[in-house]
Amino acid sequence: MKNIARSSSPWGPFEPCPTNPILSHRHRAGHPIQATGHADIIQAHDSSFWAVFLGIRPQGYPPVHHLGREKFLAPVRWTDAGWPVIGNQGTIEPSMEVEPLAQVLWPEETGFDDFDLPNLKPCWNFLRNPQTELWSVTRRAGWLCLNGSGSNLTSTISLARPS
Repeated sequence: MKNIARSSSPWGPFEPCPTNPILSHRHRAGHPIQATGHADIIQAHDSSFWAVFLGIRPQGYPPVHHLGREKFLAPVRWTDAGWPVIGNQGTIEPSMEVEPLAQVLWPEETGFDDFDLPNLKPCWNFLRNPQTELWSVTRRAGWLCLNGSGSNLTSTISLARPS
């Protein structure tokens, strides 16, 4: 479930939402979506608000959920008192009627990088924690310089470069 509180100061005092929890399926035994929580409220490019959260879709008996915790998206509206309402008064359905978001297309990646920016482009990603000391795009302009480490493809931790 998800509760919310607000304050005019980060240090409080905090006022809890009078309708907490603002997201919960605890009372919905047998519903196809369970274990909802870990929600974040985001504002989309069209100024609409959405909740992004985790949940499961258990199957069978005893209930199992082979996909683990999935990401869900639900609309958020605001009360006159300024409190968020997720979905249908704090619950969601597998299919909900909402105003569709306008499609936003990301610029197409060329598959080529000149390494001319001070940081790596977002298309580059890391397995586990990126260790910035293991690479550089500034040491030699226009090049990606890599430093080896003790990690290999089966490592489950990021290892620092040997000194």
